[in-house]
Parts: sequence; structure tokens; C-alpha cells
Amino acid sequence: MGFALAGAGVSLVVMGWRGGSPGTVSGLQASVAVVLAVVVAKAVEGVAPDRVEATAFVMVASATVVVGAVLGLAGKLRMANIIRFVPFPVVGGFLAGTGWLLIKGAVNVMAGRRIGLSELTDLLTSEDMKLLVPGVVLGVALVVAQRTMRRPWVLPVFVLGALLLFWASTLVFGSVDEAKAGGWLLGPFVESPRWVPIGPSAFADADWGAIVGQVGDLLTIIVLAIVGLLFNANSLEIMNEEDLDLDGELSAAGLANVVTGLVGGPPGYHHVTLTMLGRALGDPNRMVAYVGAVVCFLVAFAGGGLIEYVPRLLLGGLIVSFGVALLYEWLVAFRLRLPPAEYAIVLAIVLVIAFAGFLQGVGVGIALSAGLFAFTYSKTDTVKHRLTGAEYTSKVNRSPQHQSQLYEMGEHIDILELQGFLFFGSVHRVIESIQLRAMQPEGRFVVIDFRRISGIDSSVVLSFMKLARLAGQLDFTVVMTGVGPGIRTQLAVGGFDESLPGVDFFPDLDHGLEWCEDVLLGIADAQVEHTHDAQHLLGSLMDVEGGAGRLQNYIERIEVKAGEALIQQGTAATDLFIVESGSLTAQLEVEGRPIARLARVGTGSVVGELGFYTGEVRTASVVAATDCVVERVSVEAVARMEREDPDLALALHRAMVRLVSDRLARANDAVRALID
Repeated sequence: MGFALAGAGVSLVVMGWRGGSPGTVSGLQASVAVVLAVVVAKAVEGVAPDRVEATAFVMVASATVVVGAVLGLAGKLRMANIIRFVPFPVVGGFLAGTGWLLIKGAVNVMAGRRIGLSELTDLLTSEDMKLLVPGVVLGVALVVAQRTMRRPWVLPVFVLGALLLFWASTLVFGSVDEAKAGGWLLGPFVESPRWVPIGPSAFADADWGAIVGQVGDLLTIIVLAIVGLLFNANSLEIMNEEDLDLDGELSAAGLANVVTGLVGGPPGYHHVTLTMLGRALGDPNRMVAYVGAVVCFLVAFAGGGLIEYVPRLLLGGLIVSFGVALLYEWLVAFRLRLPPAEYAIVLAIVLVIAFAGFLQGVGVGIALSAGLFAFTYSKTDTVKHRLTGAEYTSKVNRSPQHQSQLYEMGEHIDILELQGFLFFGSVHRVIESIQLRAMQPEGRFVVIDFRRISGIDSSVVLSFMKLARLAGQLDFTVVMTGVGPGIRTQLAVGGFDESLPGVDFFPDLDHGLEWCEDVLLGIADAQVEHTHDAQHLLGSLMDVEGGAGRLQNYIERIEVKAGEALIQQGTAATDLFIVESGSLTAQLEVEGRPIARLARVGTGSVVGELGFYTGEVRTASVVAATDCVVERVSVEAVARMEREDPDLALALHRAMVRLVSDRLARANDAVRALID
């Protein structure tokens, strides 16, 4: 008791000082203490009788220091965010279950003995009822008063009023001895609790072999402390409607436990009930923790004689009020704020905690929440966009002839942009939709984009192997794009890779679509798109007689080697270019990021026209992918054309307007398809 009181005082001081939220109260935790007691009892089984006491006390102190060190390390490594992934119903069930345990504990306190669930029905006819009824009435009345009046003086007035009423009744109608004999008081204690330090002799007498032998069980205590701390801290966030730095709370609790271990106390951390008590007194502040620490130190050093005269109904009534408040908040007030399925999880957690245990209840809650999440997520459409090649094309600027052909044959390309995390339930629906579409006569390519996929489970690989077999049976090609290295490794380990017939991988959706389009157009060599003469193409766009021949006087022919930049991002836009032969790539260059391909420009295409007409600097670079021949039209040449041949200049400008309008229309079609 002395070690526990001194440890509680130290924990209160350190957490009051380093805790992130004023009014947060730390306390020794019963769940951790019980497990630690079992481990200590196991450790001293074979220890010599004269070394048992030293071994036990040293082991408790050492375990607390180790727990503190691990908590501090977890805070430094910023591991606290794992609690953010705990479903809200689990936290609600945790708090409601805490309320049930508080009421159960209050009954034990007021009855002066441990009462199990099987004995609750016997209480109605037992002598214990006279001890329980006053405390329960006090607790319920306190809850009602606090919820209706909402004033900080409610709690101290009720406590002092109950204390004065009890002792006035005791002195008028009986005596102190009768109150002790009737079990109305907390005492008497066999020995007054006092703290004495663990001296060097205790460390010398301890059986260190027995202590080291329990390292495996000590890991259980560490995990229990971390999980309990994060649950309590997260619960306080929700109850107090404030954000806490959970990593900072881990570090503060780690320091508190290290110091607590030095005085021989067991592990502790944030205490939900005591924090509720402190906040019930008014505006939260750190003095609550400091005053509590002073009381613990006084009892630890001077003895706990006064505690023997505290009425059981007073302590029990306070605990009942906290338990009833938590049960009401999470089983009644939150009933309409939670969906039925999530509320059922809260009820299940409370029932399991009541009949099986605290950790079992939390475990069942997490399992049920995970199952509910999987069921709900399986009904969510994993396909972000369903498109065809007619609605969404690659970033390749093709000739009008090929654009028209792709528009007609675009239905042969099915595009599925997936999102989220893939598992069996979600990917099964995707495979079914692909199968239905592939059975149509126009289905030739299924493009599956993984750019927005965060991860997959093992069942997904089996589903894609089924898709590969289906592709062989129905004669279509599966084109996988944007598959990250980790996911691609998972697929390859399961046997799904480009070695399978009818399966191809590309780095991104654009390259995958480009390949599908080239196959549809019957292009064997993707480097040379077609053999139209560039001047003839531009001339055909110009509604003026002899436009192609007249344009010859204003065009400069340039050869560009593979890898050379035709247009440099950030430079002045003084020219537009017509690709006579070869292939170029328009790309965006941002410092610190990979180069992004914006478009592939083939023979017959026009590049640089936007900057040419707006007069702004180039927003992207154009680099030759192969050896190219381009026709350059400069600002000076156009100005000369406007003076010498205004009809030709007007026709050129009209042709450029039609070209830009056509590209804008195609872009609008793609945007419209993505919105739908």
C-alpha cells in the first residue's frame, strides 16, 4: 500500500506537469497491476523464503521502469496514431464497459466483499442491501443533479452533505464502534500504509534469475499498458471534446512510470474516472492532480488512519455516479447518433465485458467492427471510373483520320480505374463486371488502372488468375497499368505477371491506352504513326486555294535528333511547329519530381500553338523521342504572311482555331465521362 500510494503521488505530479491537457489525472491501473501480480507470484514460486519479499518488490519496481522506458520510446517513435484506427463503436463500448465495471466495483466497495454476477439476485434478500441502497441513491441523485444543474459546486456539496448526514446520523442513533462493526466504514486496516524506500539490500537479496525468467510475461504487461493508455487517452479526447498529442501523452506517461518505478510503485497512466471527477469540480486545471498527489504523499508518509473513517456509501456513491454517467452517455444518449449495427457492437462489448472480461470485450468489439467494415466496404464500388476508348484516349496527338477511327473503334477498349484497398469481397464484383463486358463481341482490351489502389490481400491474386484464364477463353487482353512495386510483387508471387498469355503491364494508364490504340489502328511501329506530308495536312485544314503550296514560302524545315529539346519549358513562345516525321514527347518538368508525360506528338501534329498565340512562356518541354523533321513557323513569318498574303494568314489562323477547338472538345468529352 505504501509503494502504491507513493507511486500514485509521483504519477499524479509528473502527469500533471507533463500531460497535454490540464485536468488530466493519472492513476495506477488495476488491470495492469493484476497481471503484474500474477507474474510476480509466478516468479517467486521457487525463490527461497527469505528472498521472496525482496524479489517481489524489486520486480514490481523494475517492471514499472521498463514499462516507462517502452512507453517513452513509443512516444518518440510516434506510434500513438495506431489508436486512430480503432473504430468509434469500440471506444464507445470501452467506455460503456468501464461504466459497468465501475458500478460493479462500487457494489463490492459498499458491500465490503467481492460479489459475482451469480450472487446479484441474492442481494435483494441479503443484509448487504442496507449498505448498497444509500450509496446507489447517492450516485443516481448526483448524476441527475449534475446533468440538470451543470454547476461545479454540485459535486462538493453532495459529497460534504452526504458525509455530514452520515456522521450526524451515526452519532445520534448509534456510535463509531457500531458503524465499524456494521461494515459502514472503509476500515479497519490491518496495518497503516506507509512508504519505505527500496534499499540496496533489497536489490542484493532479490533473485535476479527468477526476475529475468519472466521477461516474456513482462512483454504482456508492456502491451497491456500501451493499449490501455491509448484507449484511455482516446476516450478522454472524445469525452472532453479536445485533441491530444497522443505521442506526447505516451512520452509523459513513460517519464511518470520511470519515476514511479524508482519509488517502488506499479505502472499507471491516464485515469478516465479520476479525470471525470476532477472535471466535475469545475474548469479543468493542473491543481487537481497536484492536490491529489499531496493527499497520496501524506497518507504514504504519515499513515492512513483517517481513511478508516470514510463511509463506504460515500466512496461507493461517487463510483456509482461515474458508472451511471458513462452507461447513460453511451447506451442511451448515443443511441440515436450511431447506426444500428454500430450500436449493436457497443452493446456486445458491454455484455462481453460483464460476463467474460475487459480485454475480451475490447477484442470482440474490434473483431465485430472489422467484420462490419469488411461487409460495408465490400458493398462500396471499387471502380472509380468505367470508361471506353471512345470516351477517354491516350495523350497521343494523332491525325484526324486516326482520331476518327479510334472514336469508331473505342468500344473495343474498356477502362476501369480502381480505388481503395482490394480484397476478395470487392475484387469479386470487379471480375464479374469484366466477365459480363468481355462476353460482348466488341470487347478486345480490358485496361485496369491501379494508380489509386493502396493495397491488396492474397485473395485478389487468385481472382486475377481467374481473370487471366477468362481472357484466354474469351480472347481479350488484360492491360494492367499503374501497378506499384509492392502490389506487383504480390501478384507475381501468386503467378500473375506478363508471362501469362493475354496479360500486359504498363507503367501508367496513358502508356497502356497508347498501346491498345496502336494495336487497334494496326500500327506495327509506334515510332512512325503515318506518312502524311505535314504541309499537305496543314494545307488541307486551311480553307484557301493552294494553301499548302503558298505556305511553303513561310516555313523553315528543321531536323531534331532523338533526345534533343524542340521546346524548352520556361522559354519565350515565338514559334509553332508541324511534325513532318518522327515522334516527340511533351513533358512537364518540376524540380524534385519525376518528369510527367503530357502527350506524345506524332507525324502531322502541330505543337506549340497555345504559347504562340497567347505570348506566354512555355509551360512544358517538347523532346524528340526519335529523329524528327519538323516545319517551323515563326512569329516573324506569320507577321510577314499577314502583310504579303492576308488571305493565307487568315486561313492559317482559322485552321489553328479549329485544331484547338477540336482538342478542347475531346478534352471536354473525357471530363464529362469522368464526372459521370
